[in-house]
Amino acid sequence: MKRIVQILIVVIITAAVVAIVYPQQPKLALSFQVNTTSATTLEYLANQHLWNQWWPKQTPANRFLNQPLQVQAAHLPMAVLQTTFKNTPLQWQVQLFNKWVDTTILQLFITPQKPIWGWEKIQFYWYNKTIQLEAAKIFTALASYIGNEQNMYGFTVQMGKMTDTVLVSNTRFYNEWPTAQNIGEQVTTLRNYLSSIGAKESNYPMLNVVKVDGKYKCKIALPTDTVPIPPTGIEIKNMVLGGTLRATVKGGNYTLQNAMKKYNQYLVDKGLTSPAIPYESMVTDRWKEPDTSKWITILYYPIM
Repeated sequence: MKRIVQILIVVIITAAVVAIVYPQQPKLALSFQVNTTSATTLEYLANQHLWNQWWPKQTPANRFLNQPLQVQAAHLPMAVLQTTFKNTPLQWQVQLFNKWVDTTILQLFITPQKPIWGWEKIQFYWYNKTIQLEAAKIFTALASYIGNEQNMYGFTVQMGKMTDTVLVSNTRFYNEWPTAQNIGEQVTTLRNYLSSIGAKESNYPMLNVVKVDGKYKCKIALPTDTVPIPPTGIEIKNMVLGGTLRATVKGGNYTLQNAMKKYNQYLVDKGLTSPAIPYESMVTDRWKEPDTSKWITILYYPIM
């Protein structure tokens, strides 16, 4: 009985001290590192339609401790959210700072929207750890999702070095996007040439298609060892060995074109520049495989 009385006295004294000394607008502070740009971080934080993609699976999106969480304002370098806890309105101020071009420091400050007194102040004091832990779950989930390249771009990018030093290539122009058969014919021409001079193909065929003056310029290249001067219609190119990005994509032309757009965004996000054109390395002989969902392509992007 004496022990219980002692505990009650401690609780009462603590509550009294909190009611008197604890700030009227206390501020809880948390910090997170997100491995992507501040613009992307703000997009996924401010657009509540995207919350279902990254929200912690244990709780419904747009809810914080069973109360609605809403975005009030969002514009770099800050977002403001609002919720309630035990009938106390809370404001979440989120500040975003670029640590590097592709790394964001996210600082979260949680504070009551108005001064709190008496019992409200005591409640906030007793539950501030719970508030911080639950908020940390949300922002940890956000950082984990948008820091994952597969989620953001649809593929994982690897950095490496160019290994193919010599290419034989040919170029054709088409009125429409080249078909798999068009590509196959160009590849076959190059393979027949290499075979005729006893040279070996050292890697998968390379493809680059661009639109020029209303037509589609289709350039095919085959990596090989050193070869003599080729006949008309076939070129030799000596590659400058340098850094390159590579990403493996599965799917047809639509998937690949979207992936290349994401690839361009990846370069912007990472602050990289390219000294040469990107290209597709065709692991699958597309002219032999009619099911485009089975096409496997490695996208290469030379970088400086």
